Amino acid sequence: RQIKTSVDGKLNNTNTIGVEVIAKDDTDILPIQEEAAAKLYDLLQKKYPDLGPDKVYGHGEINTHKQVTEGSTIAGFLRNKYGKKKVASSE
Repeated sequence: RQIKTSVDGKLNNTNTIGVEVIAKDDTDILPIQEEAAAKLYDLLQKKYPDLGPDKVYGHGEINTHKQVTEGSTIAGFLRNKYGKKKVASSE
């Protein structure tokens, strides 16, 4: 089993929910995929009420072995829709 800890040392595959959005790259995300992610977020928030937009991350924000932009489109969309502004890049 592969478990890699995040940049902050707290997040990993045992205490997070990973969601895959299929696209060529992060600039290829379609509006329908953003809306599907929002519907999933709504469902997850019902089960996990503490799941605020401040707890939504793109892969590239927390995993050093991923591109910085990986997941940023969906994460940014959800933060803007639900209230938290985009996290600044660590570059």
